[in-house]
Amino acid sequence: MTRIYLASLTVPGWAIDANRHVNNLAYLHWIQEASLAHSSASGWGIRRFMAEGRTWMVRNHTIDYLRPAFADDRLHILSWTLAVGTTSTQRRHLFWRSADRQVVADARSAFVFVDIRKGESTPIPDIIRARAPLAEPGLALENAPAEDIPEAVDALLRQLERTAELPGIYVDQTPLGKTRPDFQF
Repeated sequence: MTRIYLASLTVPGWAIDANRHVNNLAYLHWIQEASLAHSSASGWGIRRFMAEGRTWMVRNHTIDYLRPAFADDRLHILSWTLAVGTTSTQRRHLFWRSADRQVVADARSAFVFVDIRKGESTPIPDIIRARAPLAEPGLALENAPAEDIPEAVDALLRQLERTAELPGIYVDQTPLGKTRPDFQF
């Protein structure tokens, strides 16, 4: 699996709440979608996990909403693995608005690997562990506070504009929110 997953979306009308900004549930939806897409890009989509009788379940999400996002904002979602334990992983997700070069939300998630039949956590197999490399500290993203990230993200996105790909970065050409066949159960 590539170290950092990068996808983009234009905030749709359904994501806007009565306060006229992106609702917190939309961020949860995009976190799950980015996590699934990152795994799927490595060859471990939902269908494969189901065939193996195992899957990922959320233990918790923590989201810091740093500034509001609005309808039609163009957001980039960067998602990567922070840590891999015996039965769980920790992921980080940044929501970056390029128009003003700001992180609008900074989220961390814990996912537990579960044996579907038993309904219990189970050790992450080595084959999956090997496909979940941690983000490289040299990318200045790993555990940096959100306020220190704009320069690193901006530099990364500018570099991607100049070259089609970067080692360790998976740029998803399908915007989040579009139908993805591998997400079907």
